Amino acid sequence: MSLICLTSLENPVTNEAFLEKLFPNPYDFLATLLAFIVLLIIVFYLAYKPVKKLLKARAEYVENNIRQSEKDNQLAKENLFKAKEEVSGAKAEALKIISNANKKEQEIILEAKNKAKEEAKKEYENKQQELAEDLKQKEDEIHTLIVKNAYLMSEEILKREISPQDDDRLVDEFLKKVKND
Repeated sequence: MSLICLTSLENPVTNEAFLEKLFPNPYDFLATLLAFIVLLIIVFYLAYKPVKKLLKARAEYVENNIRQSEKDNQLAKENLFKAKEEVSGAKAEALKIISNANKKEQEIILEAKNKAKEEAKKEYENKQQELAEDLKQKEDEIHTLIVKNAYLMSEEILKREISPQDDDRLVDEFLKKVKND
């Protein structure tokens, strides 16, 4: 033990003094140890347990957020898949609508063309009928003029009054001659 002596120039330490300083009074040691144990118990209940409880709650919160995030991520993937299917269906429906619209457009155009042709045909027939009526009217006018002229000529020739039967007979003969010529 002599090796462990600490020396100083003014106050040399002996073995007994050193041991006394190293192991103090057992009552002081027990009181210090008991105070330390009480302090540990107080720290354990006032600091360690609440901190451990807070850390456990925080870990559960983080774990719940991770689980919720995974669920939300899975739900988002499902919703994305559904949305893609809906978009695909909507595109197909849009193409179908466009196709139907094009068909309807062609039908309307064809119907309009047919209607225009029918109207043109009716107009043509009406004009033909008008021309035929005008021709008939002109023929009647010409016939009337011819009859009047024939009547006047026959009166001149015969210098007498002609009966309606004679008039008709003369007109018919004249018309036959005109047609043959």
